[in-house]
Amino acid sequence: MKQKRAGSEDIVRLQGYWRDEMEAAQTYERLAEAASDERARRLLLEMRDAEKRHAARWEARIRALGGELPPLPSDRKARRLALMARLGGEERVYRQLETVEREAVAGYGMGLRDAESACIAAEAQADERQHAVTLHAMSRPEPPALEEIMSRERWHRGGGGEMRELIFGINDGLVSTLSLVSGVAGANPGRGVILLAGVAGLLAGAISMAAGAYISSKSEREVYEAEVAREREEVELEPEEEKEELRILYQLKGFSEEEAERLAERVSQDQGLFLEGLVRDELGLMPEAFPNPWKAGAFSGGAFVLGACIPLITHFFLEGLPAVFASAAFSIVGLFIIGVLKTLFTGRSWWRSGLEMVGIGFFATAVTYLIGTLFGVQVE
Repeated sequence: MKQKRAGSEDIVRLQGYWRDEMEAAQTYERLAEAASDERARRLLLEMRDAEKRHAARWEARIRALGGELPPLPSDRKARRLALMARLGGEERVYRQLETVEREAVAGYGMGLRDAESACIAAEAQADERQHAVTLHAMSRPEPPALEEIMSRERWHRGGGGEMRELIFGINDGLVSTLSLVSGVAGANPGRGVILLAGVAGLLAGAISMAAGAYISSKSEREVYEAEVAREREEVELEPEEEKEELRILYQLKGFSEEEAERLAERVSQDQGLFLEGLVRDELGLMPEAFPNPWKAGAFSGGAFVLGACIPLITHFFLEGLPAVFASAAFSIVGLFIIGVLKTLFTGRSWWRSGLEMVGIGFFATAVTYLIGTLFGVQVE
C-alpha cells in the first residue's frame, strides 16, 4: 500500500514536469520566432527541441507508471514573453528565463522515489543547467555594429577620447561663465564684483567638474574590479560552466559550433586568457576603457578653467558695456570653434554645428544680461 502511494505521488510530480517542459518548449519556440538574430534563433530552437525531448521522456514514464497526461498548458505565457521581447528587448526576457532555468535546476527531481524517474530528472537537470548558461550568454547586449566601431575609432586614435573630454569641458566652462559674468555685468555692480563673481564661478565649476570626473571614474573602475573578482571566482569554482558560456558567446559572435568549441577549449587552457576572454566577451568590459581617476579629474577641471577664462579675461582690462561686448565677442568665436571641433565626434556639418554653439552663447549672454539689469545696483 505504501509503494502504491509513493508511485501516485511520483506520477503527480512527473505530470508537473511534463507541463513545465511543454511550456518551456512553447516559450522557446515563440521567442525564436521573435528573435532578431539568426544565431540566437538557432540556439532557442535547440533549447526548444531539448525541452520536447524531456517532455517525451516524462510522457513515456508517466504512462509506464499507469498515469495519464494532464491537459496541454496554455501558450499565453509564451506569447506574452515573445511580445515583451519585441517591445522591451530580448536581453531582458533572456535574463528572466535564465533565472527560471536556474531555479528549475535547483529543485529538479528532488524527492522522487521512482529510481528511473530520478535518472531522467538528473539528465534533464544537466540540460537545464546548460540552458541557463546559454541564456546568460544571450542576455548580454549585442556588440556594436562594425560601422559604429569604425566611427568610434576615428575619435579614439591618438588620445581622441581625451580630446573629446577637453572640448566638452571647455564648452561647459565657457557657457556657464559667460552666463554668470553677463548676468552680473547686467546689474552694473562694478568691475571688482564682476571679476569676483567670475573667478568664484570658475573655481566652483572647476572643482565640481574635477570632483565629478574623479568620482565617476573611480566608481567605474571599482565596479570593473568587482566584476573581475566575481568572474575569477566563478572560473575557479565552475570552470566547465564558464567554458561552455564562452563557447556560446563565440557562437553568438558568428563562429560555427566547431570553431567556437575549439576556440573556447584553447582559451580555457590559459587561466589569465580565460578570465580576460570572459570579462571582455561576457561582461563587455575592457580595462583600457577606465581612465585614471586623478587624471580624469585634473583633465576635466583644467578644461573647465580653460573655457571659463575666455569670457572672463576681457573684464580684467575693460569696464561696462565694452567689457560685456568684448567678452561676448571672444566667447562667440570660441563657441564657433568648439562647434566645429565637435563635428569630429558627431559627424554633423561644421558650419551648422558652429552656428548652433554661437546661438547658444548669444542666448545665454542676452538672457542673463537682461535679467541682471532687473537687479541693477547703485555703485557708490
